Amino acid sequence: MRRRWLSIVVAMFCALLAVATSASAEEPVGFLEWAWGTSSEIMIKQFFVPSCRFSPRFSPKEGSKTGVCSEYRVGDVQTTLVLWFQPDDSLTGYFMKFKSESYPKMRGAVVERFGPPTSESTKEYTTRGGLNSSGEALYWQWPSGTRAFLSQVCGKQLGESCLNVTTKPLEEWRLKDEGAKREQRKKGF
Repeated sequence: MRRRWLSIVVAMFCALLAVATSASAEEPVGFLEWAWGTSSEIMIKQFFVPSCRFSPRFSPKEGSKTGVCSEYRVGDVQTTLVLWFQPDDSLTGYFMKFKSESYPKMRGAVVERFGPPTSESTKEYTTRGGLNSSGEALYWQWPSGTRAFLSQVCGKQLGESCLNVTTKPLEEWRLKDEGAKREQRKKGF
């Protein structure tokens, strides 16, 4: 009987721990209080601060919008924030770039927010200058198609890390857009 009681207590503890973990770790449903699908017009009125602007440089297609905030803070971590409003002028993803020395803080915050990653790996990089380096890469994927990728080394830039969060509509739009660009290149020959 005593052993059975102990088993029940352990099972209850595990159930409480699972509930507590799932309550704090979840799929992203937007950026801060703005849900996926929020129009760029609403984001401009309610969120954009002086360091934010729409940038044609980051907008992949004429008429599409990408918001860039050059000085966005996550706690005490300085980031560059990019908000994507493709394909239909609604929020579909975001990207943050920050100094690699802030990676442990951002990693902790992202894992706390999204839960344990779906997969982890070490990526090998060769910089433009020919230097070899490696860094941690964490990946999350949810049934809705939303994905998140946290990389200790952002692209080929040593000293920079990044977080990329995208929705299924943004991923599908990018694939379609890339396919159209490939077709255009083929016609050029």
